[in-house]
Amino acid sequence: MNLASLTSAELKRIGKLLVRKEALVARVQKVDRQLAAYESGTPAAAPARVGRPRKRRKLKATIIEVLQQAGKEGVTVRGIAGKVGVDPNRIYNWFYGTGSKVKPIKKIGEAKYRWEG
Repeated sequence: MNLASLTSAELKRIGKLLVRKEALVARVQKVDRQLAAYESGTPAAAPARVGRPRKRRKLKATIIEVLQQAGKEGVTVRGIAGKVGVDPNRIYNWFYGTGSKVKPIKKIGEAKYRWEG
């Protein structure tokens, strides 16, 4: 591989692959630690909760906080996604489902919402 001939798109792809690899290595190391605990005779404690994590409540609270900070002008779905740190599609889906049940949230334009509470 000639590093001088790599394009910026290829460098981005390589960067994404390295991030994925690091995440996978971390997961493997966690499994290795759990197995080592069994081998030493002191098994790791079972997880306290089984099932889906409670991220929805955190997402709801964070979206409401962003909407309240935006004021009367409101904020776009992409703006919320950027501040919350999630994919915009997840925010669109949230507004379609959970967000439609929160009365103070009003749609004021295409993919734009504000808090009226």
